[in-house]
Amino acid sequence: MLAALAVLCCLLGSFPRAAKAAEPPDPTKLCALSLTCSYQTIALEGTQLRLYRVADGTADTGFTLSGAFASFPVVISGLSASGWSTAAATLASYIQPNGIAATASTQTNATGIASFSNLTQGMYLVVGDTLKIGRNSYFLEPFLIALPTLSKTGAWQYDVHAFPKIVDPEEGI
Repeated sequence: MLAALAVLCCLLGSFPRAAKAAEPPDPTKLCALSLTCSYQTIALEGTQLRLYRVADGTADTGFTLSGAFASFPVVISGLSASGWSTAAATLASYIQPNGIAATASTQTNATGIASFSNLTQGMYLVVGDTLKIGRNSYFLEPFLIALPTLSKTGAWQYDVHAFPKIVDPEEGI
């Protein structure tokens, strides 16, 4: 009976669990974000990227729209993957008509990498311009990212690397 209980405990310990931080993030730490922009094997050099801080909070406390985005009727909690995409696209649609300035902007380098540093904690919207290379155009789908992020092991990551979804709108035509 004890042997069976020991085996059960070992098995239960091997199942993946949802990541949960042992402690809240250090509010004094600044964050950094690196983005690799590529389509299949093509590094998208020269892609103009803009970053907008859209919400206060962290992954453990939840987020509240803030700053120029505070008054917009967009839900950013309890969303599915498609809900996050819709929220990002909706927030991006408010930028130009409302004259919202980017928190930071940069271009990707020759390897398709762009970096942002000295970012305060919160949720950010990443938006990119369409990049034309030869006869092809590449579009970065707007997305939301929390800084810092919580790793699978439950540790806070203040330097985050992401791979935006890039679409070739002419593919399949």
